[in-house]
Amino acid sequence: MSDTYQDVVIGAGVAGIVAALLQAKKGRKVLLVEQSDSAGGLLKSFKSDEYLFDYGTHMLSETGLKELDDIIINDTVENGWNQFDFLKSGHFVNNTLCEKTQVIDAKTLKPEELILGAYEFINAASDRQSKYKNLAEQLTSYFGSTFSQKLIIPAVEKLFHTPADILCQDTHHLFGLSRIQSFSNSSTTLLKKVSNFDDVLAFQSHKDGQTGLKYYYPCKGGINLWVESLLKKFAALGGEIRYGQTISNIRCFKENVSSLNLNEAQVKLDKLIWTAPVFFLIKLLAPRNKDNITPLTCLNTFLVHLVVDQAPKTDLFYYTNYQPEHKHFRVTLYSNLQQGIRSKSEHRVTVEVFAKNGELNCPFDIAEIMQELFKCNIFEQSTNVLHSDIQLIKNSFPVLTNQFMSRQKEQVSFIKSNVENVELFGKARGDIFFMNDVLKDIFFELNKDK
Repeated sequence: MSDTYQDVVIGAGVAGIVAALLQAKKGRKVLLVEQSDSAGGLLKSFKSDEYLFDYGTHMLSETGLKELDDIIINDTVENGWNQFDFLKSGHFVNNTLCEKTQVIDAKTLKPEELILGAYEFINAASDRQSKYKNLAEQLTSYFGSTFSQKLIIPAVEKLFHTPADILCQDTHHLFGLSRIQSFSNSSTTLLKKVSNFDDVLAFQSHKDGQTGLKYYYPCKGGINLWVESLLKKFAALGGEIRYGQTISNIRCFKENVSSLNLNEAQVKLDKLIWTAPVFFLIKLLAPRNKDNITPLTCLNTFLVHLVVDQAPKTDLFYYTNYQPEHKHFRVTLYSNLQQGIRSKSEHRVTVEVFAKNGELNCPFDIAEIMQELFKCNIFEQSTNVLHSDIQLIKNSFPVLTNQFMSRQKEQVSFIKSNVENVELFGKARGDIFFMNDVLKDIFFELNKDK
């Protein structure tokens, strides 16, 4: 005997949860399927002893679409959440902690390099193209040789463990590297009126150029509270979720997926919504087509969760570390983010370190990470670690090479050409990586027939 659903959603990360919730709100019978024993993907929280940490830096932001925000935010964050007009984010580069914005500050360069870089940057504005062979070529065209070689390319190569001339165009957008600071406030305001400068030049502070969108984070607890609230809404609408599920078989009839086997139990469906990596779906649909089922290369992430005995010296919520010789790339400072529960003696920190695909042994120790935090001027040298835990997240982020993007397009094209009742979102699409853009894509696609 088999169960029948109008929609089966594969993957209970945020993309899958929101897709399932939107379909359930239409009154459809929806099943949400997750391979692991919990939902949320990287928007989870991790408990180590009595301490709670997130899987890296994750804050909730409005999308700007009222109908979507009404569903996923507005009645979720009314009580027990801090609200921010902007996020206090910074960066570390050229041995300098810059606390006004996450965007790389070119003024950390030597004076002669800054002058040459600014000259090249201005001249580069008239030499744009629509397509580039690789990221290195694009960055030089957008920012000039000095700024790209001295600042942006080293940062990108540190994060992805990959040369910039192998990475694909626009990869730099993913970690706050799409713009640069270089000029005074007044000069920046004037230059940003020109479109070719506006998209590569940043304001001098996170307070400037605000979109009006609000940001949220729980006063107590972690970002998993948002995931839990979405799942409660989904359940209240009659949605069902199954954890620990493995898909062993998919059946098609007349170019439509008609059923699949979950832990050997058959489930019939009208529509399949897939948010897991797409090669898993291809493997089920075309097990003999080995070219199309090759998994794509991803980074692993080591999360270093710390409790220390002194408060941070900075009031930043988080910062990104672009210093090439440092191992860590981003740090979340919960004491600053959750000021309502600030402790005088215990301060939680999560440090993120990217590692190459296949690197499963931790390439550092806690003492090394603490030394980097001291060098970044985050804590006093006298700070002691009260508790630590290291967590490995496998295949956390794709390495966006030209080969990766070409293969991803082939895989998506294969699915769309062979089955009609499958929607691909999130990781399955492979071309949208910012959470708000993913959610808006899901909203528009699933409501285009309204």
